Amino acid sequence: MKKNMKTGSFSNRLFARIFKRKVLRLLIQERRRCQHIVCIADTFIKDLEECHDLRQLLDIHKRMWREGIRNERIAPDRYGMFRTEDINTMREEEVYLGNIYGLWTFTIPEWEQKKGERYGANGWDIDPDTLVYDLVVRQYRELLLTIVRNIKKEAEEHLSRSRRS
Repeated sequence: MKKNMKTGSFSNRLFARIFKRKVLRLLIQERRRCQHIVCIADTFIKDLEECHDLRQLLDIHKRMWREGIRNERIAPDRYGMFRTEDINTMREEEVYLGNIYGLWTFTIPEWEQKKGERYGANGWDIDPDTLVYDLVVRQYRELLLTIVRNIKKEAEEHLSRSRRS
């Protein structure tokens, strides 16, 4: 004989209540996370757009990570740009930038030493008087800006979907 699902055993009802609480708690946490990201993203975007220094970009990167703006493109990677165990403790020597427009890959301290170097003749339609440091700053800044904007957009979409349902 089958039991009616609405009047199932006490243990089945208890399991359903516990399970629904966990799901509800997860949904509430995700909504709060999205609201937090939407609130802070514009500040990070403004800070990044105004930044023209690799060391400041590193500080912004760490702040973003602590605030929950995370993505695998700006996460630790043994062979990638951020060769560290943890973004929060990342040092300048663990950030590898370059490998663009024919430039070699160097760490932040090495790029800091090349601040005055001009790009020179090239096949990339870049003004030869452009500083190589500025190209690398733009590389790092644009990566972080892209991540912040995309994560903010995803958070806004999630919030608008949750309001409709």
